[in-house]
Amino acid sequence: MILLGLLIGAVVGFYRFAKDHNLSNKWLWALLPVLSYFIFAFTIGFCLGVFAPHLITQAFLMAMIELVSAGVGIGLAYLVMLRATRQRKHNQLEEEVLDV
Repeated sequence: MILLGLLIGAVVGFYRFAKDHNLSNKWLWALLPVLSYFIFAFTIGFCLGVFAPHLITQAFLMAMIELVSAGVGIGLAYLVMLRATRQRKHNQLEEEVLDV
């Protein structure tokens, strides 16, 4: 339940951030943290299944992996979004300098 709230909050926050900074494809930016969560969780789950299958049966460990995956996924998506915002501002400044 906490994970669902965290992901919904991330979707809303990323959509508002994209809207405030005039980024194109606002819904794509909103879904980026969810996609990055699933990719990171799948990767960790796959690695655990291959290298330590006895750990998969522990429910508490799996819940912690899900929460860590959500945090890392949202964090990586946030860094990508910040970089895109900075790149967009940098390109706008270059265009203004070239226009003058």
